[in-house]
Amino acid sequence: MTLSSPIAASNPADALTPASLIVLLHNAESGQVAVQARLFDAMEDRDAKVASLIQTRKAGVLSHGWELNPADDTPTAQGVCDDVRAVLKNLPANRSTDKIDLSELTGFDQTLVDLLDAVGKGVAVCELIWDRGWDLKNILWRPLYEFSFEATELKGRDEHGDARSLNPLNYVVHYHQARSGLPGQAPLLRSVARIFLVRNYGWKDWLGAAERAGFPGALGTYPVGATEDQKGEVWRMVQAMSTAFMAALEEGTSLKLIESKLATGGQNIFERLVKEAGDEMTLAILGQLLSSGGAEGGSYALGRVHNLVRQDLAEEDARRLVATVQKQIIRPLVYGRHGANAPQPRFTIMMKRAEDLVQLALTIQRLVNAGARVPVEWVNRKYGIRIPAKGEPILRPRGLEAIPDVQG
Repeated sequence: MTLSSPIAASNPADALTPASLIVLLHNAESGQVAVQARLFDAMEDRDAKVASLIQTRKAGVLSHGWELNPADDTPTAQGVCDDVRAVLKNLPANRSTDKIDLSELTGFDQTLVDLLDAVGKGVAVCELIWDRGWDLKNILWRPLYEFSFEATELKGRDEHGDARSLNPLNYVVHYHQARSGLPGQAPLLRSVARIFLVRNYGWKDWLGAAERAGFPGALGTYPVGATEDQKGEVWRMVQAMSTAFMAALEEGTSLKLIESKLATGGQNIFERLVKEAGDEMTLAILGQLLSSGGAEGGSYALGRVHNLVRQDLAEEDARRLVATVQKQIIRPLVYGRHGANAPQPRFTIMMKRAEDLVQLALTIQRLVNAGARVPVEWVNRKYGIRIPAKGEPILRPRGLEAIPDVQG
């Protein structure tokens, strides 16, 4: 089946309003996910906050790395594992809409990035490109607007626009429902769409206020009994002289400008609106605000990418991704190249809980004060600090005299 690739002349985000957003979300509930998918793409493309948070959520999984291990210790299992690993490692790097920067991406690493697109959008689709002899040549990301749901089944469209079921040997479909409901209701970015709309309005109003604030207003007057041509001339002059407020009044007319308390308050209302909406986005996507950690300084561990995402969310993202890769990529590869009874290698993502080194330092201090014998070499290894050379200057606590240097 050849999927069509319709290119919309415009994106729903171009003229997004509360009313049009409601219609869009309701249509997605009935399976018409194409327009909703285009909106999700625009949200990542036009709001740096959304893009950054989604990339961080993906990096919370990918920063741990992946492994492929044989099913058992037999030479047969090892041979199958080596073969499948070589196929995955040799996949060409694919283009993707994601901007996540992970060094030395292989083609399969890029596939994992593409599949994790489902974290925000609910579903991600990649196409398996096979050559003769079950040789996997490539795995290509497919935009979600090429598909639609009939009930709960994801279907593609052929060159005539007719819905067609997807061949499981040709397509990898990764689901990531953020909540219960129909597929069109489940994406995480649905709950962020309204916040995106608020931020969009906030930015526009803020920019408009900033533009008006930098220019003087213009007030023109015309004499009593002026003709329409005279009034029009005064109005044209006013328009030409100002981009802020402007008015053309009859002589003797009183005009008083009343400044809004919101504009004269201690905090810019537009800045507050954009910031509060951004905090809501962070909470929805990462599961935590990090207001007392990595986002505003604090714990060293929270400054590491895989601790920016709440640990349980990262582990669940990894679990779902592993299941999809194992069933929809590893299994058909093994079946086609080695037969139905060949031992399947196990795909895993090496999720490790990072230690909070600030809290560990406090714990070590308390243990030492209580008389515990903590090896210096172990502490240095934990923090990546090398043992100083003999006579090399070292940092010392303030107020203490000479401390013997630690010898290697």
